[in-house]
Amino acid sequence: MADALAPFVTALHELGWPAQADPARGRIRLGVNCANGQFVVAIEVDTDHELVRCLVAYPVRISPADRAAVVEYLTRVNFGLPAGNFEMNYADGEVRFRASLPTAAGALNVAAARHLVQQSLATADHYVNGLLQVEYGNVSPIEALREADSPSESEPAADEAAAR
Repeated sequence: MADALAPFVTALHELGWPAQADPARGRIRLGVNCANGQFVVAIEVDTDHELVRCLVAYPVRISPADRAAVVEYLTRVNFGLPAGNFEMNYADGEVRFRASLPTAAGALNVAAARHLVQQSLATADHYVNGLLQVEYGNVSPIEALREADSPSESEPAADEAAAR
């Protein structure tokens, strides 16, 4: 398990992001401030499925009354994503973005680890405002997605956000 985490430890160190690694349990945790929100990132080795998951947890729990609308928003977002997906735990309202890389056949290296973490964070950060609009702003899932995906002068391009 520690071998699979090594590229992530190196990538996070190179990015200057302090992380708590637990090689015995196959996990790394860290908090990251992005342009639109603060996220908790968990990197987990899944030996049964031979992959490493990057989970980016959203800073809020969705209220029971808004869960159906938020699930609609997340489903609409997921349909257009090139990789990874959003998921919500209906029991407690936790929302997170999940993406993974295979651990077999030497697929893991520092560049791949960095890309997985940065793209996961960029995707989570890009869609957090839409989620908050659905949860707190009485905005429809369709309108929230339209706003999230419309170009904004204040928002960096996807490749620029990924480089952060």
